[in-house]
Amino acid sequence: MNAPQRLKGFSLPEVVIAIGLASVALAAILGCFSAGLQTAAACQHQTRAYQLAKSLFAELHSGPFPAVSCSGQTFDLSRSGTERLYATFQDEMRIGTAAPENGVEGYAIELQYDPVILEDGSVAGGRVVLAISALGRPERVYRYVSLVGNY
Repeated sequence: MNAPQRLKGFSLPEVVIAIGLASVALAAILGCFSAGLQTAAACQHQTRAYQLAKSLFAELHSGPFPAVSCSGQTFDLSRSGTERLYATFQDEMRIGTAAPENGVEGYAIELQYDPVILEDGSVAGGRVVLAISALGRPERVYRYVSLVGNY
């Protein structure tokens, strides 16, 4: 009698272990991919917040003090105040007082200003703080500070 011949190949436990290791490796790779996408989105928001701050501060610095103009609004920096602006980046950067329509990616900008008062009581300028956050993602706020006025 001939002994039964053994077929060459992998056993069931070997196949199960190989599939388990491959699925663990795939899950780790997909986790890294997801983290990379979140980091890219955060970088985009930070870059756009910086662009907004740079643009707004340039407008504030270019006008006469204390009544400075910014995105069609005039602010009296000789007194304290807070204003709310919105920005979108569809075709180009647009800043205004109206909130963007639903479905349009935008940014909320809170502009706070306080006068800088000298010892003689005169107002030399204003301290402006911008707090910028992506609409729908208020957990991350980017803050920028500048002094505007007769310095």
